[in-house]
Amino acid sequence: MTEDEPGQWQNLYFSAVKGFTYERGHEYELRVKRTILANPPQDASNRTYELVRILADKKVEDVAEPVEKEVKSEADIEYEQQYPVEKYAIAKGGEYMVDADGKVTYADGTPTPEFDKHAQIYLENILDKSHPLWQAGARYMATYAYVLSPLTDEIRLVPSTHSSFLFKNILTENEMAYVKQSMKQGETLHYSLVLANVYKRGIQKVEFSITKK
Repeated sequence: MTEDEPGQWQNLYFSAVKGFTYERGHEYELRVKRTILANPPQDASNRTYELVRILADKKVEDVAEPVEKEVKSEADIEYEQQYPVEKYAIAKGGEYMVDADGKVTYADGTPTPEFDKHAQIYLENILDKSHPLWQAGARYMATYAYVLSPLTDEIRLVPSTHSSFLFKNILTENEMAYVKQSMKQGETLHYSLVLANVYKRGIQKVEFSITKK
């Protein structure tokens, strides 16, 4: 669906649309009413969606659910056929500063975008509109990310939120505590994200850094 950026399509889970029930094997075009909440519940979206009407309902060929395998290393990640697709870039070069209180800013000091009062890593769509994958749909849309952390060998899968990822999902509480309490001023950590589609298959790898302020 399109949010605040006309022409840029973002994933919205069907369960988030009040009054709509998804039926497997169907492709829908919906008209929804969006409400922006002034005081949303903690750790919940500040936007709600309600079905106005179904504009189109097309029967599509059923796709078998892929069998998920456990991802213990980067080598375990499955990728789409045209990986890597240079579709996304992290805003402002992916360079972030974190102070002793855990406040996150870009390297130039400007504040990061926020979602529900939480700092987020924002993705920019840099794919040329003439590219054949510009309208490829969910198969080449960043719905998840596998987090490759310099502080652990564990690989975690986190969901995207409106073309972005919350810092609190990318960095665990222990990792943020390390950044705030143990890192020295000017010390830098380098993270990688393997962006993945709705099928949890990789489409692109991006990197960002965190420097202690």
